[in-house]
Amino acid sequence: MRKVNQFLLLGALVFFTIIFINGLTFSRTDSSDEPNWIVSGHLKPDDRAAFNTLVKAVIQVESDGRRKLIGPCRERGLMQIRRRTWNWTCRTQLKVKWDYRRWAFDSKKNTAVGRAYLLYLLKEMNYYWPAAVMSYNCGLTKYRKAKVPRMTYQYLAKIKKVLTNPLPPNTLVTSTLKGRGSLN
Repeated sequence: MRKVNQFLLLGALVFFTIIFINGLTFSRTDSSDEPNWIVSGHLKPDDRAAFNTLVKAVIQVESDGRRKLIGPCRERGLMQIRRRTWNWTCRTQLKVKWDYRRWAFDSKKNTAVGRAYLLYLLKEMNYYWPAAVMSYNCGLTKYRKAKVPRMTYQYLAKIKKVLTNPLPPNTLVTSTLKGRGSLN
């Protein structure tokens, strides 16, 4: 019975997330210019360009390209990663031993860990990027238990805004990510 209730809560959360995203209005009125994956919410597993765009949006919202930033919950770097997430991702996804204190402010390593964690979340959410982004912000456990804070919905709106109003090609964030990583 408890599993059924959790499943229903998760389904309701995804449903309201879809309604919330589709109900958002932004400065761009013609959504036909937006890539299909932004509108539908589903990222194709092999679409590297879309994944890179999503990573850039996360960096823009998380740190605005400031690699030495320390967040209010002690998250660090471009992708604002917490120690526990860093250690888990390095161990299980990347199979490397990168010390958080030493490497969290390194742009390349921080981006590699953040990309690996975001890719993991995308796979967990069947490549539905709004759910993955919300999980990235509030944590996978909170998302699955349907205990998403209001701040996470605001975070999702910021990501959507960055995705619909892309950065110019020579900004700090885009130059940091040239040639980084893959979906595999």
